Amino acid sequence: MLYQASVVAVAAVAVLVSILLQDLDPQMQNGFPRIATPDLSHFPQKTDSYTRRVLNFYSQGVKCEGWKYTPTDLDPNFRDTIVIIGHGIGCQRDFGLHLYADGYAKAGITTLTFDYRNFGGSDGEPRNLIAPTRHVEDWLSAVEHARASGYTNIVAHGTSYGGGHVLVAASKQMNASCVISQVPFVGGPESTKKNVLARGVTGVLRILHTYLKDSLRGLLGWDAVGMRIAANKSLGEFGYMELDQWELEKYYSKHPKVRLGGWQNMSPGRGLLDVLLYKPIQHVSKIQIPTLIVALKDDSLCSVEDIELTVQKCGVACTMLLRDGDHFAVYEPEHFQPLMKHYVEFITQHQATRVAM
Repeated sequence: MLYQASVVAVAAVAVLVSILLQDLDPQMQNGFPRIATPDLSHFPQKTDSYTRRVLNFYSQGVKCEGWKYTPTDLDPNFRDTIVIIGHGIGCQRDFGLHLYADGYAKAGITTLTFDYRNFGGSDGEPRNLIAPTRHVEDWLSAVEHARASGYTNIVAHGTSYGGGHVLVAASKQMNASCVISQVPFVGGPESTKKNVLARGVTGVLRILHTYLKDSLRGLLGWDAVGMRIAANKSLGEFGYMELDQWELEKYYSKHPKVRLGGWQNMSPGRGLLDVLLYKPIQHVSKIQIPTLIVALKDDSLCSVEDIELTVQKCGVACTMLLRDGDHFAVYEPEHFQPLMKHYVEFITQHQATRVAM
């Protein structure tokens, strides 16, 4: 019996060592250093539309950093209103969210764009950790900070993965007036099936290997190891999102040349189990605040079928807006401008009772 146990123990150690040492993906990278951003001149602090300043709040004791945009012409009807905007998987506030902040500012509405813990200007290690459970906590903390700052009408506007986060946060009695969930990841059956079929058995095993390898390294205090956030499907690359070349070009088109915190296209593997188990669609039946869910007909990442099912499960609290375009079209003028009009109308319709301040 002792001999058998010893054999099992030796075999287990051998497997763990193999996982630690073997690289199934030669471009996996160790270490995700945080780098100070030397130049932010491409994000002006003051324009004709707004004045921007850095704003910090804390989530689970860790400092999160954001940009608060105060409109040059604040609409008196929105004096107590703030729109909080959070990004998608592996993304930061400097990856195109200023477009929406500027759009809201032109409508006379204050906004806050923020980075999740471990991203951009926010604290937390290892860097670039994709952990949806933590991201939802950051959303709840951002809303509570806004409430404590005196805002009585708080709008949670999440896009892509962040669109799923605001749905989960809303199900947890997030103290917001309404929610805008833009092209959200919901973890529905259609997307899950498509993802598994596209990756195949080999791809699933690579995910498992990456998760185990980085989790073990974390336990040992070693540098994180991870995989691409956005991968080129045509080159057979392995990543969280496996995109066609034209999708990759659209993905990077919203990125600045200088990225906050030295962002790189890699994320530690230890968050993969949280990602795999994350299903916002399972939470939406508990949502009670007005929620606008936006879907685009040609979205290859967040299927219309799953979003339609999400709206059905959500019930009377949710309204769906279906428009043309692919997943990244929300950053293109011909799609962005009509969306902003819908958003401002939705916010106006669902403002909570104003409190004099």
